[in-house]
Amino acid sequence: TNQAPSSVVSQDTLLLSAPEPQVGYPLSWANIPAADDPISVKIPSSGVDCVASSVAKDVVVIAAKSHAGIYDLSSGETLHTLPVSAYSVHLAEGEETLFVGDGEGVVHSYDVDSGAHKCSSEAGEGCITWLGTDRAGLVIAGPGYSRKAISWDGHTSVGKYMVLDPEDLSLVRSWGCEDPSFHHSYNTATHKLISSHKGFLAVWDPDSGGKLFTGSDDSGCIYCVDSHLTERLVISGNNELQVVEWELTEQGLQILRKVELPCISGWAYGGVWSVKYSVDGDLIYCTEPQSQSIKIYNKESEKVGELKGHSDCVMKISTVPGESREILSSDRDSVSFIWSLPSSGDVDACKQELDEKVQWVGFSVGEELFATVTDNQCRLWDSVDLKVVSSVEFGGFYRSKGAFHPDGECLFLNSRMGVLVYNLQLQLLESYQGMFLVVVFKIFHCV
Repeated sequence: TNQAPSSVVSQDTLLLSAPEPQVGYPLSWANIPAADDPISVKIPSSGVDCVASSVAKDVVVIAAKSHAGIYDLSSGETLHTLPVSAYSVHLAEGEETLFVGDGEGVVHSYDVDSGAHKCSSEAGEGCITWLGTDRAGLVIAGPGYSRKAISWDGHTSVGKYMVLDPEDLSLVRSWGCEDPSFHHSYNTATHKLISSHKGFLAVWDPDSGGKLFTGSDDSGCIYCVDSHLTERLVISGNNELQVVEWELTEQGLQILRKVELPCISGWAYGGVWSVKYSVDGDLIYCTEPQSQSIKIYNKESEKVGELKGHSDCVMKISTVPGESREILSSDRDSVSFIWSLPSSGDVDACKQELDEKVQWVGFSVGEELFATVTDNQCRLWDSVDLKVVSSVEFGGFYRSKGAFHPDGECLFLNSRMGVLVYNLQLQLLESYQGMFLVVVFKIFHCV
């Protein structure tokens, strides 16, 4: 056979029933990380929130529910483990003080260098899922849902915002959120506070606690929100697998664009769980639970890269301040990564895809192409040079398979949600929800 250098063949594929090709095709392969692997540091801790200091301070903080951990940014070494129920973390200006929000509505402060506890606020209402700082240096605590995106329709508690003095965490003011909220962000260009809810964003004046206006994206739930560092822009992620960019105007929220992620969630509470602008604002990082990867989009809504390496759903994406082009991500299993991205050009980290098991292979009618199907991805390969010509994430599962239509124009895949029909550029043509693949194949005499 003429296997690609990155392929590891687990079986003699030429013994299988297939057309007589001049080349073999892989049933499984492993892409081995190279010297330029974008994962620079692996931290053995999961988290629902994470934040990184500047390179000068060189620390990472992860909120792991049962505790908060302070780690070395360069090596991943554990510096301090804080015995606190941690659902959100925030580094104050100067990065000397760490604020931690717990599941009972209390904010705690710690010395970053020593890990020593400094003080705690009075109890608020519900879980604190976000912490930030306003233009006066006051700490803002935002309420949310302790289970993050899981079972969002069961989230009914409203909670309240708290604005706290950073020195002693005494309460300056507070106000109710009016509706169950999930995530929050402070836009420095407008000095406004944005909260995400079931299908809409709300904009608040943090100085008075007054709600200014709302904006809907026609989704069921907006899980996450992030603000541009210098412009009047906000991005959000919803349960419809959309990243939505908004402009904050004097009249309200205006949708500028929607980026449709090329996959299917596969379950009721899937969607975009975390979004983040790059430090320069030119890129958008986002993640959803089906692929467990971080997708990267440019200003033209083109996918320019994907970071793979997590083995479970990514809960939070954060950036490292400064010019280093590093990002931090934490999943819900047991690991957080620091990624070092190229200074320019597309970000291609497909070599992070490890031990991918192919469940089905098949040749096109003319044998110019063959398709491979894993539990969540389909690839079309050129039969001569064994290069991938197109790929798509389709929300598959452990029994996903495929079949080419006899007319040679389309490919059928069975996913968690039903049967999907693609053309040979792997663009979605039709979807048949709830149908079994074998039924469609028999209709077209494919089996």
